[in-house]
Amino acid sequence: MSNGCASKDIITFLKEKSGAKSVHVVSAAPMIRNECYYAVDLKRDLIANNKTIKEIRGIVNLRNS
Repeated sequence: MSNGCASKDIITFLKEKSGAKSVHVVSAAPMIRNECYYAVDLKRDLIANNKTIKEIRGIVNLRNS
């Protein structure tokens, strides 16, 4: 999940349009907080760059239950 846009849209669709009672998101990758100096400037696109897990949950429309 780089910036969370697709995740937010998918989660919203599942909850509102498909009637899902719960949605679970599992990531096998660690949070990426720093850019790769050999790649494009990704720092602005990384959702975990300057946010906590709680803030990310709010952005992608998840709640901890």
